[in-house]
Amino acid sequence: MMESILEYVSGSNLEVKLAFYMGLATLLVTVSLIIAISVLRVRLIMEEKGNDRFIAQWRPIIARAVAGEPIGGIILPPIGRRDRLMFLRLWNHYHEFLKGEASKNLNDMLRTTGMDAVARQWLSSRNRIKRFTAVMAVGRLGDKTCWEELKRLASYADPTLSLMAAGSMALMDAAGTPPIIVPLIVSREDWPANKVMDMLSKTDRTAISAPLIHAILNSEGKEVLRLVPFLSLVNQWLVWPVIMALLERSQDPEMISACLKIAGDPAVLGMARSYLDHPAWHVRAQAAAVLGRVGIEDDALRLIKMLSDKEWWVRYRAAHALTQMPSMKPANLKKLIQETTDKYAGDIVSHVMAEKKLA
Repeated sequence: MMESILEYVSGSNLEVKLAFYMGLATLLVTVSLIIAISVLRVRLIMEEKGNDRFIAQWRPIIARAVAGEPIGGIILPPIGRRDRLMFLRLWNHYHEFLKGEASKNLNDMLRTTGMDAVARQWLSSRNRIKRFTAVMAVGRLGDKTCWEELKRLASYADPTLSLMAAGSMALMDAAGTPPIIVPLIVSREDWPANKVMDMLSKTDRTAISAPLIHAILNSEGKEVLRLVPFLSLVNQWLVWPVIMALLERSQDPEMISACLKIAGDPAVLGMARSYLDHPAWHVRAQAAAVLGRVGIEDDALRLIKMLSDKEWWVRYRAAHALTQMPSMKPANLKKLIQETTDKYAGDIVSHVMAEKKLA
């Protein structure tokens, strides 16, 4: 049959020949793609099964090491070249949740297997996943021989890699890292704020205070607004003078709101009260939140008044703040709901009581 088709095509005009050979080429490409996808699928399944076997083999070994069993008494299976990445990823996973002696035991196991040397080697790998895994591993291991390499990577263009390197430095030296990473935080707008906050939380609170305050007071505009939230990690008695300095410099509603959001010292109470009638609703909302954190009993009356604010979020923050007042027990809040003539005030207090599961 194929011979008949070829004879027909050979005797046909150019258009028929072109159509035939184009269709044949398309068929061959399609078959090749199906074969390639099938091969990749089989390979992926085999890799997943291999990884599952490797994890099943090493998980009880890691558990024994973490529990404090001497490494010398544990038979450690050889780690093949293809299993190195899986091993370091598994090691990183366990290390993330461990502290103290358990963490030290895990570090000893890594050195015994020789995978610490692999991690150091992979810091310069062209493979992105290997490099990320290695950066996390040397940080958790506390391998200070990698300090200069991590410092170089912390200035790398890749935001994920650079932030990860800075985080590993913070794990290695909580007190010595802040003077290095704070200038990077100022310049790296591509670092997500929540990741930076998590990294800074691992540093020494006293060590982070001076460089961070210096950076904030010497920045301007949007840069300051981006840095102000990190003041929540600074010793509180150092925060309020910075807040006052920033508010003397700018009365922009965004700046006021940002400063109020991190205020947690009674010294700022008078300042917070002065913003309860501010034209910007988000400033009023944050001022109410401050009263909830550091306010005194007299501030309950101010918050009750704010329950009638035209903005829902202001009423919501005021209701939340009221529930934080020692005198505002559930019975008092219910009485407030019953006695108020403002429907919105009663509704928002009921909403917050339900949200906080107050009887």
